[in-house]
Amino acid sequence: MYADDESFTFMTPQGHMFAGWITFSAYDNDDDTVTLQIQALIRANDPLYELSFRLGVGHKAEDSFWFETLKNLAAFF
Repeated sequence: MYADDESFTFMTPQGHMFAGWITFSAYDNDDDTVTLQIQALIRANDPLYELSFRLGVGHKAEDSFWFETLKNLAAFF
């Protein structure tokens, strides 16, 4: 959907269990370190998934997934 020098955004495909956009970004800090960030703007497309989000389970699972993704990326570099 979008890309520039510091970030890119993609949209989940039709039929995916979540509908929304996920943005990945990276930028240099003044102290020669790099900050990576993932922002997910999503909603559930199924009432059961929506219920899990409202109960807090879905948000924790999503946060955990993306946190592990960032840890794996950091370990790679």
